Amino acid sequence: DTDTDTDLDSSTHWRVVNAEAVTDHWNVSELTLHRDRTCTDSLSAAVTDITTAEEDACSEPAGGVLNDGECNMTGHCSPGNWANTSSASGAEEIWISYEMASSVPVGCISICQSRFEIQRVTQLILQLSDDAGETWTDVSTITTDSTDLSAATLFVVE
Repeated sequence: DTDTDTDLDSSTHWRVVNAEAVTDHWNVSELTLHRDRTCTDSLSAAVTDITTAEEDACSEPAGGVLNDGECNMTGHCSPGNWANTSSASGAEEIWISYEMASSVPVGCISICQSRFEIQRVTQLILQLSDDAGETWTDVSTITTDSTDLSAATLFVVE
């Protein structure tokens, strides 16, 4: 039942992974985890650390960009975007992980990503870690219903 959030897993370490290939850099300006499936209860204030699969091709520190409340869809390494360094990536090669101040559930992920389809994903994998990020367990593979390329993409945990 997606109307209740009581069946959601909790953790202090969460990771979002691309579930599909990205034919250009994955450009993200904001990634917000939400406690609920209605995507209204932001966990941004609980974030204590952000790490990414690789250095940022845009020379923006991931922690300073991905959780700063600034949402843009400009893509192409414009200011305020994070992008992975590889110009093309297979499925499950790009990830962004969040460490939280306390164990929390995640019911929705909101991602401000490039408006260009070659720099965005429509399917991702949500993972959690019970050992401070040493190993990761898949929680859900999520395909978005969002089609508006000028708004944040919502991924609701099933």
